[in-house]
Parts: sequence; structure tokens; C-alpha cells
Amino acid sequence: MARFFPRHQRANATRGERIVFERLRSLNDSWCVLHNLAYVDSGQSRLRIGESDFVLLHPRHGLLIMEVKDGGYRVTDRQWFASRRGTDVPLGDPFDQAVRNRYALANWLRRSTGIRQVPAGHCVVFTDGRPSGNLGPHAPDAIVLTAASLEQAPVLVERVMAHWDQRGWTSRSDFEQALAALAPSAVVARTLRYDVDLAADDLDRLTRRQIQLTGRQLEVLAGTSRRSASLVLGAAGTGKTLLAQERARELAARGLRVAVIGQQRDLRLEIRRQLRVPGVSSGDPQDVLCDLFGADRVGGYEGEPLWATVLSLVEAYGRPLDCLIVDEAQSHDEDLLVALRELVRPDGSVVLFADPYQRDRSGTWRPDGAFNEFWLTENCRNTLPIAKLVARVSGAHTPFTGPDGRRPRFTDGTADLVGACVDAVVEILKDLPTSQAVLVTATQGSHPTIRRALADQGVRVSPGLRGDGLAVCTVRQFHGCEAPAVVYADDGDEDWTTSYIAVSRACAFLHVVGGHGRWEPFRFLMEDNQ
Repeated sequence: MARFFPRHQRANATRGERIVFERLRSLNDSWCVLHNLAYVDSGQSRLRIGESDFVLLHPRHGLLIMEVKDGGYRVTDRQWFASRRGTDVPLGDPFDQAVRNRYALANWLRRSTGIRQVPAGHCVVFTDGRPSGNLGPHAPDAIVLTAASLEQAPVLVERVMAHWDQRGWTSRSDFEQALAALAPSAVVARTLRYDVDLAADDLDRLTRRQIQLTGRQLEVLAGTSRRSASLVLGAAGTGKTLLAQERARELAARGLRVAVIGQQRDLRLEIRRQLRVPGVSSGDPQDVLCDLFGADRVGGYEGEPLWATVLSLVEAYGRPLDCLIVDEAQSHDEDLLVALRELVRPDGSVVLFADPYQRDRSGTWRPDGAFNEFWLTENCRNTLPIAKLVARVSGAHTPFTGPDGRRPRFTDGTADLVGACVDAVVEILKDLPTSQAVLVTATQGSHPTIRRALADQGVRVSPGLRGDGLAVCTVRQFHGCEAPAVVYADDGDEDWTTSYIAVSRACAFLHVVGGHGRWEPFRFLMEDNQ
């Protein structure tokens, strides 16, 4: 929940201010909300006392002035009117008021703190509905809000900040200075929840940018190359699964028939949940074949290798797809990958998303066939400290940019792996709900002991990934999924691919419990938890 300064509303707050106050509670922990902020602007020839209904501050986005207006409004010939007891009363433009407050407050911050760049935007909330009439070019839809639209406050506020595109504070210290100047008693503790929420904002922005960039690249390749197949390569965390889903939605919206194939069970279930879109078939190869041709027809080839079944169905009933998208292509049988391409019509396209490091540490794995090939190089799942460990474990190139965050932690579990894992989980759950954490293990052998030990500490454990308790699962079960916080119990002598997949599942916080000697080559990237 957002941090409010002061914590409670003033006694004489208007009805609209009370509504907006409650709506803004849904912002995450990285937002600071100042309400009824009064200030004195002495930068003009005379003193001006101003007041902003709400001022929102964020360590990355900047500052947002939010003015609140109750009642009904209309605009005629650029004149604003407010409805007061059945009478239209002329009044000043509320957007002019918001602009004045925005620049006055930004100027005050520059003079009082020395901050050179104050990334500020503004908006107006009409709690009783959007005004009628032409609001003018200075009031685009992105900054005209209503109480109803604030039901989705996190999305809406993000959209307003994106509209102003102020690129954030120059440094973290500028944000801290601004907050200290505007709310002198405010203290923003760097809790795990705060860091997780801050990372989520950054990673979401990186993901959206990655989707847009990759979508444009695929369009260019499709339009300029004679090859109908594209291969999108990237290490763990570069957004391949989200890109695959977004590409499927985009093509289906054009009226094309699309199939998205995933391999791991929980990943397939998640893809099917996300892609309930007309024109899209999703699941494992068997699921997709049944959807495209019917279960009875597919059942007629029972006992045949799946690749042979695909070819037989195509020969008997034709090619049904305009586009085939395969996620985690490196996990599929090579013969099956070749056969699946036959499902696509001659003028259609194939896009394979793959992590070559899961097949070899050199990153040189490639499927058979000729492809338009390009790499995703920006990690949009993990904060930078985690991304560096992920790259080191996999053998991929070390990233140099990414969202700030905490360094991964390491606990030597040689003497008591279960106890160390339980301690790590309990520490995380002081700040985060169980829905934001997961405990993954290299093998399943330690699960009964871990579950009993967690229960003794009062931690509810879910039998699967979608329960209301803490998920405890193997790396294989969690493959393709992610969580804000991950405890990884390296309880086996598995190959490093298993550990690579495990550490890459953590978005903002990672705690590794394993053998001291085994993890020694990576300890310089981690904090000791001893």
C-alpha cells in the first residue's frame, strides 16, 4: 500500500478528496502520497500561497500534482462552469490551476533544495464524472481522471506519468531530498516490500519496452526477408514468454489463426489462462493438435511418435495455422520442432523463442532449419544484482544495466539445509505475503521435511503453485514461472542448468541455501547470511 503523509485525512476534507484518498491506497509501497500540501511561492513579485490536493512522489517516476474537483462541470467556448444547486457558476480552468501548482512547487523545490531537475506532471480528478464539452488541447484524455477510473489507480497513475515522460529523478538522493523538503517527518524505510514494489515498477517498464521493440523487429523481418521462420534467442529473464503471448494476441487481433506451444506443465497452464483469445490455440503439442484437428482424429494415431502424428494430420487435413509460436523451443524434441512447422500455411510464419544456455553453457544451441535470428539482450525479469548472478551461473554475458535491488543472499546449508531454508522463508514473510514468495528445490527429496518444518513455524504451505499458502516445489515444476522473492534450496548434486533456472526465477530478492564449496565461485556476487 502507498505511504501517506500524514497518515490520516484532515477532518475537513471534501467528499472527493476522501474518495481519492481511499483509491490511492491501492498504489504499491514505493509511492509516497502527500495530501493537502500547502506552500508559499515567493518566486514572483508577490507572495502566493498555494495548496495541492495530492502530491504523489516516486523514486523512479518523479512527482505528480493531482487536483480534485467535486460536482458537475461543463465547458462552453473555453469557459468552465460548475453546477452548484442547479445553477451554472463560471469558474477558472482547473487545468490552469494544476499547471500553476505544478510549476510553483517545482520551482520551490529547486530553490529550497538545490535539485536541478524536478520531474513533475499534473492531472485533474473529477470525482462526479468527466466534464462535458471540449476541454481543450491542454487537457488530453491521459490527465483527465474520474473517481471511477481510479478504481484501477496503479495502472492509471502509471499512464499519467508515462504521458509526461519526465524520465525520473537524476539520482535517488534528489527524490529523498524532495520528500524530506515536502514532508520533513517522512521516513521511507528500505523494507523488502518497498524494494520489491520498486523493482516491479522498473521491470514492468522494461518488459513493455522489450515487447514493443521485438514486435517491430519481427514485423521488419517478416516484411523484408524471404524466410518465414524467426528464432528469438535470449537468456532467462529476457521476456521470451511474455513476448510470445503478446505476439499471439496481436496476430489473433488481425484475424489470423495462431498456436502457442509451451513445454513445462505449469507454464502451459499459465499460457492457456493468459491466452483465452479467439483464434489462439495454446498448450503442449498434444493440446494444440486436439484443438486444431479434434481429439478423435488425433486419437486415431495413438502409438505413433508425436512428430509422425503431426505429419499424418497435415497430410490428411491440411495446414490450419497462419502462425506457430513455440516457447522454450530448446526443450522440445528436434524432430517434433521440424514437424510442427508443417502446421503453418505456405504464406504463414513461425517464431521460436529459446534459451540456448539451457542446452549448453556456450549459448550456441540452434534448432535445425533456416531462421531470421536475433537476440534479446536486456534482462526484464531480474533486478541487476540477481541478473549478474544469473549470467555468471549460465555462462551468458554479464549485464551492465538494470533495475537496482538487493544483492542475492547466501547461506551455507551443509549442516542444516532445512533449518536454513525455513529461517530464510520466515525472514521474507515478515515483509511479504506468501503469494509473493516461493521455495524451490533442486530435488523433491527434502519436501516432506521442509513442509513439516515450515508448518511448525506457522507457515501455511500450498500443495501447488496456485494455492493461498507458500509454494514449495522443484525447479522443474517452477520452470517458466517467476516470483518477487525466491528461496532456492540446492539440495542435490544437479548440473548447473538446474541452478541457473532456479536463480533466474527471482525478480527482486533471492536467497540461496547450498553447499559452501559448490557456490564458492559465485560468492563475490552474493551477501553471506551467517
